[in-house]
Amino acid sequence: MIYPIIDLKALKKDITRYIKFLENAVIAGLKSFDIIGETLEGRHGVWVDKKKIAFIGVAVK
Repeated sequence: MIYPIIDLKALKKDITRYIKFLENAVIAGLKSFDIIGETLEGRHGVWVDKKKIAFIGVAVK
């Protein structure tokens, strides 16, 4: 579990873009272990062999 704190202005206040950024970071991390992660259209999170391996949750204040 990680709790990143970022300035959303850098992402143009686009939460969807931020979530995609986090998903891609998880996929890159998995790749370093030779695990192929992917996103599924219309769903949040990261999947391996059609099974969810990471959930992305965001709180905005």
